[in-house]
Formats: sequence, structure tokens, C-alpha cells
Amino acid sequence: DYKRYSLSTPLDDTKLSLNLAEGGVWEPNNFDKKFHGTVPLHQALWDSYNIATVRLGLDVGYEATKETFNSLGIENEIHNYPSLFIGSFEMTPIEMIQAYQTISSNGFFTPLRAVREIRSVSNDLTFSYPYQIEQRFRPEPIYLLKSALQQTFIRGTARGFTKKEIERFQAWGKTGTSNDQRDSWFIGYAGDYLVLIWLGFDDNRESPLTGRTGSFQVWKDFIKTINPVEFKDNRRELARINNEWVDLKDGLLSGPDCKNSINLPFIKGSEPTFTPNERRKCRVKEKDPESSIMGKVKKILQDLTG
Repeated sequence: DYKRYSLSTPLDDTKLSLNLAEGGVWEPNNFDKKFHGTVPLHQALWDSYNIATVRLGLDVGYEATKETFNSLGIENEIHNYPSLFIGSFEMTPIEMIQAYQTISSNGFFTPLRAVREIRSVSNDLTFSYPYQIEQRFRPEPIYLLKSALQQTFIRGTARGFTKKEIERFQAWGKTGTSNDQRDSWFIGYAGDYLVLIWLGFDDNRESPLTGRTGSFQVWKDFIKTINPVEFKDNRRELARINNEWVDLKDGLLSGPDCKNSINLPFIKGSEPTFTPNERRKCRVKEKDPESSIMGKVKKILQDLTG
């Protein structure tokens, strides 16, 4: 719901204790075993802050979350446990990449197939799956999600590419590490490639690898080896998207000349409107053309000529 949440919405990443219906208490932890206070939503995503994410999920609700999963293409039976908000349920790599295919296709779902068609030795087509496509999300929230996931490469858990490479590939992605590091995940988009890497043992024992130290390193080496072509987005600009400079910490208006600022997309009507006093001077606004000397001269001439 863009009226309730934007990428700069503050989330609470302090200690959380939840009483479970079957008894007991569940206390989610962040991977770094630290609490980070109030953080903006986009940072909770690209820095993988579990506690803030769980609080967001509880506020959105189980049914809305599961409906989103289903729209992405995840058809698993999912129970109402708070750990589902940080992905604590079994998925295969093909199920995971199906969900991200919907994101990479700007909200259009297409079933993935290991076999597209079957031909005889004489090249006669004997079987093929019909092409299917269905729009399941509006493009605006997908645009915001991709923007936040690109920060994973710039500031988050997938650092390791140059700014030039990130811009050329329009790269975005997400790391994942399960409990006790039994699973190391990374899925990312670069150029026209969507690639998923999973590392783990077939007997489900612990490994020394996280999403960043394991799967992402494999993904990075693969992408650098194939060197995808430059990404060219020929889509029309989204009329309902505005970009604003905001502060990395409090999410309020900032500017390109202000310290710790970031330029984020917002669905029109959801952008912050308040600029703290200490950032008013460094927030650069487009100058009114009539306020310049030439603008004033032009206005006087127009007045004289009627």
C-alpha cells in the first residue's frame, strides 16, 4: 500500500519478542546480532535487517503477504508463522527464480519451463507449451522494489561491482542466508540475465558460507565472465513516479549537496514533504526562471510591449 509505505518509511529494528500460538517465544535476530534502531524501509531491504522486516510483515498481515507470494508465482503452502516474513519456508531454486522472474519482467508473470518444445529427428514440432503472460503487479511498486534492490550492490550485501558496471548492467539482487548457514543464496539481474546461485550440502548440514561470502561470489564471477550487454530500457517513463532526495537515516527531504542523502523514487503522493531546518540550505531547488536577471529583463520587456 503506497499510501502507508514508501521506500523512506521508518521501521523499528529494535529487540522483538513474539508469543507463539503453540506456546513459546520467538525472538528474531539480525545476522550481525545487532539492533539498528529506526531505519528506512529501503535500508532494511538491502541490508537484510530481519527484525525491521518482521515488524513490517506483521503490520501488512499474513494474508496480504501470502497473496503477494502467490502473485509472484510461489505456490507453496505457507503457514501463519511470523518467520515467513523473512522467508523461513522451504523453496527450490526453480521456485525462487520463478518469483524473481515476475519482478524482472516488471510485474508480468510467465511460467518457467525446463522444456519449451519437443521436435522429432526430422525437425517436426511434436509438442510445445503455449506462451503465457499475465500482469500481476502494477509497474510502479516493481520499479520501487528494483530501485531498492539495486542499493544491495551500492551500499548493501552485494558490494563488489563498480558504479559504472552497476549502471551499465542496471544490476539489482538479493542475498540470503538461512539459519546456521545451511543455505547460501544470491539471485540477481544484470544486463538481460537473471541468475540464481544456491550453495549448500545435500545432507543439510551447516556450512561456513553466507549469501555474500558464498553464492554472491559465484554470481559475481559468472557475470564478470559473461560480461552482459549494456541494459537498454526502452519502456516509457512512469508518469506516477517522482524522484526525491531524502536523508539516509530519517527519510525526510534532503538534497544532493546534503550529507548522507540518497535519491529515491516515490509513487506520486507518497513522497515526504518536510525538510528539517538544518537541511534547508543544502537542499537545491530548481530556480524560478523569472528570478534570474535575464528573467527579470524579459518580464520588463514583455510588460512594456503589452
